[in-house]
Amino acid sequence: MTPNPYTLGPRDTLASLYDLMDTHRIRHVPIVDQDKELVGLLTHTDLAMSALSSWSDLPLSQERDLLQRRRVRESRASRKSPGASRRPRKGPA
Repeated sequence: MTPNPYTLGPRDTLASLYDLMDTHRIRHVPIVDQDKELVGLLTHTDLAMSALSSWSDLPLSQERDLLQRRRVRESRASRKSPGASRRPRKGPA
């Protein structure tokens, strides 16, 4: 596990997510609230599927514009599953 991972908040743009992943060559970004509590996790696949797949015919400059307008919280993948636990799993009994 990474001791100090790069994170984003729900109000950050998808362009910020893209830039962070591209700059640091990472594929997973934890999404945290104001209290630094985990609220979700976005991956490079989530970004491609939710944000870019429907824009594949657009010029790159227009794709970038759209990424600037959309927020991380608008992505379905940024929400934790209802059964997700904050406590680490215990080993086999």
